[in-house]
Amino acid sequence: LLYGMAIFAPFLSPTIPSAQILQRTYHPPTTLVWQDGRLCVRLYKLVDPSTANYEPLPGQAVPLEWFSKGAPYKLLGLILSDRHLFSVPPPAYVYLLGSDATGRDVFTRLLYGSGISLGHPIGATGALITVKALYELERIGGRYALVTMCIGGGQGIAAIFERTA
Repeated sequence: LLYGMAIFAPFLSPTIPSAQILQRTYHPPTTLVWQDGRLCVRLYKLVDPSTANYEPLPGQAVPLEWFSKGAPYKLLGLILSDRHLFSVPPPAYVYLLGSDATGRDVFTRLLYGSGISLGHPIGATGALITVKALYELERIGGRYALVTMCIGGGQGIAAIFERTA
């Protein structure tokens, strides 16, 4: 099950891991509610930005959309798609596990990160981290990627990759 979730992370996640909304830092997990016979996401209002205090808006919810169109990705690195298992229409957001300090969806980041951690038991961690870094470098059009890894006994290894084209 975990390997399946890691393989299909782009489809299962409502967004891409690099998507960040600085106005929604430390957002609490969104509440799912039944409303008008549909599963909906409750909307929140930021009350105090200094403490990241959010309050649910009473009676306001947005329907969860299944097999919805979203950010494009390549499934298994081969199949181009833009369908996600679920999402909500903009400007609403769904944070099943909340958001981090930069407003990124924790659920999405865990799904993508699980692909790296599940490769470790079979000795493929370094290769997996490198391939993932190179894929993300190409996807975002970046110039450099840094890959680091602890190899035990106080040792470590690192590699820097430069995209030239």
